[in-house]
Amino acid sequence: MKKSYQNWVLSTLSYSLLGCSNAVSDAKVVEARLSEMEKRTSALEAQSRSFDTRLTTYIQLQGDRKAYLDPSGNAGYGAVQTDVGILLVSVSEVAPKADGTEIVLEIGNPTTATYVGAEAQINYNVRFDGTPEWQDKLRTTKTKIQAPLRPASWNTFKTSLPGIKPDQLGHLAVNIVPDEVRLNRSID
Repeated sequence: MKKSYQNWVLSTLSYSLLGCSNAVSDAKVVEARLSEMEKRTSALEAQSRSFDTRLTTYIQLQGDRKAYLDPSGNAGYGAVQTDVGILLVSVSEVAPKADGTEIVLEIGNPTTATYVGAEAQINYNVRFDGTPEWQDKLRTTKTKIQAPLRPASWNTFKTSLPGIKPDQLGHLAVNIVPDEVRLNRSID
């Protein structure tokens, strides 16, 4: 009797330990699956934030009147829609300056009007990286264009972009607002 009792206790303990072993194994599987789901959720949240940022940027671009330029100077020109017509803008030079960058823009006036007292508003930043923080780092400078924008001509305009070095500059958005429009009088 003593022997069968011992066998019963041993077999019960064996099954209990086997059950605990399975429970521990099941818990590890659940933890691994939970960890994988947390990683996937984090990745999806990051993708969602990136998509939101890109969508917001796209929507903003559809309604604005700026020329978006590649500061490397290799991307031709962009068009700025003003209240009185279109101006063309290209980057001709990017150089270091004490506290940042100096850029030279060529502003093309394809109209027959001369624009006087125009103001350039330039948004600049590092190249767009898809993060929501990118928008927070965007800088803006406003500068009066001293020389008249001559008709049917490329007009040179030089300005500074403080707080960013040339090798960091990856985004330029230029808007130009003419103050005065001058036209020749016809002789009749």
